[in-house]
Amino acid sequence: MKIFQDAFILGMNIGNCKYINKTEESLAELLQFMKHTKNSLKVVTGELDPKLYERAEVINTLECLLSKGKEVRIVFSKQNKRIAPEKMLRRENPFLMDLKDDYKRKLKLYYVPKRTNAHYAVVDDRHVFFEEPHEPYAKRDAFFEYNSPEFAKQLEKRFDKLTSLKTVVKL
Repeated sequence: MKIFQDAFILGMNIGNCKYINKTEESLAELLQFMKHTKNSLKVVTGELDPKLYERAEVINTLECLLSKGKEVRIVFSKQNKRIAPEKMLRRENPFLMDLKDDYKRKLKLYYVPKRTNAHYAVVDDRHVFFEEPHEPYAKRDAFFEYNSPEFAKQLEKRFDKLTSLKTVVKL
């Protein structure tokens, strides 16, 4: 894991690691990253920020994956704990919820009451997207690690542990 931390901190490309520190570059790389999906995409995010998850290119990419039978699983939290997670999503992420309605078996959403510190995505147990720790809705740096099954496996275990918690609400 140290090599990834060093690459992240120093802004270096090490092996298949690609460091990104600009939001639009991150989005373009993230969309390309998502398109690598052959079987499954697993995402741990903060608030499902509508500025990202409601963008046409993100929704279209997700819909393309889902329409081809790929599984997409997303873990998220919301700051407003007084409103039910599904109601909050319908208000803040209507396009994502439309996809959920259309692809019930392939798009799985998991609400966790406590915001996770680590935000990442794993494609097919091989490729990893990882963000630096950040406050909700803050700009952040990210890196992509392609063909890294060992790192992906570590994050998969964290994902599975997170989705199996008793406090998780499956939508």
